[in-house]
Amino acid sequence: MCLLLDTGLRCGELLQFKRADLHLEDGWLKVMGKGQKERIVPFGNRCARLMQRYINHFRPDSNGTDVVFLNIVGEPLTETAISSLFHRISMKANIPRLHIHLCRHTFATNYLIGGGDSLTLQRILGHETLEMTRRYVDQVASQVTVLRTRHSPVDKLFGRNAQRGTGWP
Repeated sequence: MCLLLDTGLRCGELLQFKRADLHLEDGWLKVMGKGQKERIVPFGNRCARLMQRYINHFRPDSNGTDVVFLNIVGEPLTETAISSLFHRISMKANIPRLHIHLCRHTFATNYLIGGGDSLTLQRILGHETLEMTRRYVDQVASQVTVLRTRHSPVDKLFGRNAQRGTGWP
């Protein structure tokens, strides 16, 4: 889940990338996206440490596959297994809308809120056109407007009295 939230990978991309495509020390991985298009996707230090821990301590011995994520008998995970895992997490965490694509959406919006640009996001997500990426940009633009209102410098100057409906200080 950490890798999904830190990269915005699609489920199929997560399940297909191989150990040779994972560059933990440099913080990136190579994935084969839609249309068999290869791209480089960066990830952070914490994610790299968690991936290293998974590979060294929890990844089962493979049955001749170099795919990174395996089930307990050493075979590549399937989309059904990932969906089932997300469903169980959703039930335990009481998050009804939790699904794998939500991680991609969360990554994209947080990337933009954190100051990332839309062209780089387009490349990371593997969108052919900026049109798909623009959906995230439009959503983030409205969220940023709300956040700016909440963090108004003038309101902070005058403290609590500057909140809506309280009049002048």
